[in-house]
Amino acid sequence: MVDYSKWDKLQISDEEDAKPSPSRPPAPVQPKAPAIPKRRLHPSDYHPERSLNKELFEPLNCRRWVRPELLDVISKWQSAKNTGDENAFKSVDLDGFEGFQVEAPGIFSFPALTDEFCELLLKEVQHYRQSGLPSRAPNSMNNYGLVLNEIGLRPAFSAVLKEVLLPIGARLSGNDEDRITAFKGEAVETELWMIIIPSLFSTAQLMTSTWTCTLMNAT
Repeated sequence: MVDYSKWDKLQISDEEDAKPSPSRPPAPVQPKAPAIPKRRLHPSDYHPERSLNKELFEPLNCRRWVRPELLDVISKWQSAKNTGDENAFKSVDLDGFEGFQVEAPGIFSFPALTDEFCELLLKEVQHYRQSGLPSRAPNSMNNYGLVLNEIGLRPAFSAVLKEVLLPIGARLSGNDEDRITAFKGEAVETELWMIIIPSLFSTAQLMTSTWTCTLMNAT
């Protein structure tokens, strides 16, 4: 049996009692890394991470969104262009373009975009509004529009302008050798007019499948 009473008789000298207990050196203080300012979100952050209908953003799909009437009227131009024909624009026959109309001097309308494209684009705009990303008004008179080029659609729209609308613009307001002077026997008189790229491809507020081109007097 262990006798614990002897533990009461242990003596500790004053010197031993006065010795401080060994302690570990303080850990070095690590300097705090400077705070990195949080980058503000931009409309360009939308695609491809947050976009809804990613096929809209693909330039190779541009012909998919164009009405058959318009594709038909530019088909000869595309064939002539591929062979290097310098007069390729003249192959675009606006008289045979079903749905092409002169609404007023310098204002023309024609079927351009499919209903599928219009519906998908409107859904894309609504989806962007719900994403919380910032948007700016296209101009001072359009507070509810959206600059579609800024959310990633510029390459797709540029493809449509280059591959589809270029020959139409050339026939309406191009060089003298390319521009038409009459439509179905009626004088067009666009010699002193320059074409304005429609706002349909830069903003989204009201979307229809009919395209309206406006010409502005350059004098």
